[in-house]
Parts: sequence; C-alpha cells; structure tokens
Amino acid sequence: MITINRCRFIGSILLIVGYFLVLYVDVKFGCTARLFGNLLVLPFSINCKAYDIAFVSSFFAVIDITKIIQLSQI
Repeated sequence: MITINRCRFIGSILLIVGYFLVLYVDVKFGCTARLFGNLLVLPFSINCKAYDIAFVSSFFAVIDITKIIQLSQI
C-alpha cells in the first residue's frame, strides 16, 4: 500500500474512533484522535486536488485544536 493511502486509511480510522471517544469516553482524547486523523487525511486530499475536503479537514482540525487548548487550561 502506498504511504499516502496508508495515511488516509489510518486517518479515517482515527476520525471514527475519535468521534466515538468524544461521545462515550473523554472529549480531550477524542479531539486528539480526530486532530491526528484530520492531519493524516490532508496529504491525500491535497494530492488528489480535492481542496474542498482539505479545507473542511483543516477547519475541523482547528476546531479540535481550540477545544484541546480549552480543556488543557481547566
């Protein structure tokens, strides 16, 4: 499997696991998993010239970063 496809695959799994963690376990761990998942999906979407997916993924990554920072200050 090509490295960029492997990153996309792992990123997709992390996104699904992250949403589960946010809902049922811990928000901070879930946001961290979603952040890494979004960052791993970015190279594939840029390589495929799917800039709309790259934008949405980046947008959600920024939201996750702000939530992680907010939870770290408590």
